[in-house]
Amino acid sequence: MFRLVKPLPPCNQCGKPTANLKSRVCEECKKERAARAVTTDRQLFTAVRALPHMAITKKEGEYRVTLRLASIVEADQDRHDADWHRDHAERVAYYTDDRDDALGSAKSLSDNMVRVMARLAEQGASQ
Repeated sequence: MFRLVKPLPPCNQCGKPTANLKSRVCEECKKERAARAVTTDRQLFTAVRALPHMAITKKEGEYRVTLRLASIVEADQDRHDADWHRDHAERVAYYTDDRDDALGSAKSLSDNMVRVMARLAEQGASQ
């Protein structure tokens, strides 16, 4: 006698099969979501500083997320002076009092800078 087995529903986030029929999110996405949750300043600072090219500070309850000066200097390729680099870091800085917002902004800035650096490396290789 054969028993029909109902397929596991897909994850709402990645589309992979979930662990059981009631779950709507797979275990991998659950772990990823838990890793993203930042509840303390220490967790936020650790998470942001682990991202490529990112720096974070906190002053008077407000987080400042920006690119590292070393990354700006590297991407600039000696076209501007140190004052311009500091000014650029301020122009791209993001200020917020929300931890999740700060982390999301840092990820976005980091992803963009990674693409810029990859494009610069590609241009350098083709020259």
